[in-house]
Parts: sequence; C-alpha cells; structure tokens
Amino acid sequence: MTKRILPFALVALSCGVACTEPATRRTRDAAAPALEARLALSDSAPRPGTPVRVVVQLTGEHSSDIASFTGRLRYDFASLRFVGEAPIDDGATRIWNPTPGVVRVGAIAASGFRTGTLAAFDFLVLRANGTRSLALDVDEMHSIARRDVTASLRVLDGTHDGRIH
Repeated sequence: MTKRILPFALVALSCGVACTEPATRRTRDAAAPALEARLALSDSAPRPGTPVRVVVQLTGEHSSDIASFTGRLRYDFASLRFVGEAPIDDGATRIWNPTPGVVRVGAIAASGFRTGTLAAFDFLVLRANGTRSLALDVDEMHSIARRDVTASLRVLDGTHDGRIH
C-alpha cells in the first residue's frame, strides 16, 4: 500500500513546490499615480435664478503631469442651463460641445495642467438643488510622457467634495 501512495505523494509534493502563485491577491501597481477628479462649485447651495461656476479639478500625486483629457459633464437640463465656458488663464487649449444635459469637453496642455484645473463652466440654476444632478465622466487622460493614466484615475461622485472661491 505504501508503494501505491508514494507516487501520488511525490506528485503532490512536486506540484506544491512548483506552484509560484502568491497566496494573496496582487494589488495595483504602486508606481501608478493616484489621481482624483472632482467637481468644485462656486456656491454649494445656489438658489434658482443665480449663476454657479462648475470647475473640473484634478488632484493627487503627479496631477500636474497630466497633459490631456476628454470627458463629459452631465446635468439635468431642467434644473441647470449651460451658459458657457469660464475663462482659465493657464495656456491650455480647451474645446467643448454642449447639448442639453451633457457638455463634452477635451483639453490639452503641453506642459501639463499645473493648477489642476481641467475645465470650468458657468450655469444658471433653474431649480433648487439643481447642482446635485451634476456628474463627471472622464473618458481618457494622458500624461506629458504620453502614458494613458485613465486606469489610475478615480472620479469622485457628487459636487460636495470641493468648493472654489
């Protein structure tokens, strides 16, 4: 009986020694920059009939090394009216395409977005709590070194994470 078990024991032992997978899950590459995109408002509780500025802000390690991005700013067009782009004097080139409920935006800055401000737009508040409908989607983001960093980006929900002055 020992002669029958011995070959199986040797195979099991060799499989155990040959297995190189770690017992724990691998985590995300630690070298990847941790970036966060958020919406910041000029007024956290604007009343109907008042203007509000919405800024797409990028923070995190290496955030100033970001050179381009594309995304969408979604909103309830019954609660907010898009007025236009707010000027940003940082040398970046921005394009936007507003349609009711969505503003598509793209931007490029050869030296990076040094202040972390990716875009800024002005809206007119039509309904109370209209800014709660704002949501940001980032489709692509690339570094100055032309590296796609979209996977290392976290888009924060809501607009209450930051406030501009």
